[in-house]
Formats: sequence, C-alpha cells, structure tokens
Amino acid sequence: MIQIKAILIDIGGVLWHEKETPLSANWAGRCGLSPKEFDEIVYNSEWGAQALLGNITGEKMWETIRDQLGLSLSERSQCEEEYWAGVWDTGFLDYCRELKSEYKLGILSDAESTARKKVKPWVSEALFDAIVFSSEVGICKPDPKIFQRALEQLGVEASETLFLDDRERNVHGAKALGIHAIHYKNRSQAIAAIHEYLLLA
Repeated sequence: MIQIKAILIDIGGVLWHEKETPLSANWAGRCGLSPKEFDEIVYNSEWGAQALLGNITGEKMWETIRDQLGLSLSERSQCEEEYWAGVWDTGFLDYCRELKSEYKLGILSDAESTARKKVKPWVSEALFDAIVFSSEVGICKPDPKIFQRALEQLGVEASETLFLDDRERNVHGAKALGIHAIHYKNRSQAIAAIHEYLLLA
C-alpha cells in the first residue's frame, strides 16, 4: 500500500510556464543573431550551467549574457525582465493550497541564485514546507543528492513522496531512488495523476 506524506514539485514547466512567444523572437534580431544562436547564449551556455550549480551568481550570469549579446545596461535589464516574464498557474497553486491541509509540500527546482527572490510572491514558506534550489545546494537534478536534500528537509522517506516534473530525466531520477513520480504534461493530467496516487494511499 502506498503511503504518500509529501508532494514535491518543480517550478519551471509545472507551476510557471514561459510565454508562448519565445524571448528570441524579440531579441535575436536586435542582437544580430539567429534565434538558435540567441538561445545558445541565454539558455544553453556553460555560464548558465554554472549559475544553476551556484558556481557563479545569477548577476554574473547576466553580466556574461550582456557581454555576449552586446547589450547596454538598460537593454540587459529589459532582457532579464522579459526572461522571467511568464505565466504562473494560479489554479495549480490553489490546488496546492488544498493539498496543504493533509500533505507536506516541497519545491525542487534547478534555478540560479536570484530565483528565490524572483518567485517569492508565488513560492514561499507560507505554502511550501521545503524549498530547494540547485544553486543554493550546488547540485542539479537528476543527481540523487538533490532529491535527498529535499527529502531531508521534508522529513519523509522516498517511498512516502510524490514528485512532479516536466522533464523525463528528472522523473526517472526520482523513480530510481524509490520516489513516486509523475511526468507533468498539463494541469488536468497532473491533478488526475496525483488523485490516482492519493486514492491508493
């Protein structure tokens, strides 16, 4: 029999979603780059990976991006603001508030050092019992150690935890540790899958 005591949730792609219009649509041409070249600098760079691990700050990451894109200080601020501009799933957050009365809730997210401040209006200790960001612990998903950190903060065992993430590799990483995991695709699918797990408990 499954006994779920805690639900652990990713942010990007689950609670928060990028705008449908890519950032590169507004910025690549301004920087004299193709959308692919822009995305490599902003999303897929070595400095981005280092920021997620906490080896450099989010500020340093954006300074490097600014240099690579040739932006002015004001352009860099605007680009960063648009980078963070997205849609919060307030319906899912309301659902989390319903779950809060019976289950511990946690956040597990790969994010750079400014993330906690950026997401605080939606993600705070008032709702979540544990909030683990990769840059603060120096580990990214799907490394088993970051899952262990989250479990320790929640005070639960792997078998007592349900995890939601939009990336399959992170779902597989959680399952390898004995955590119950759902590959998030959309809100209705995720809520139905959560209900199925909780009914088995």
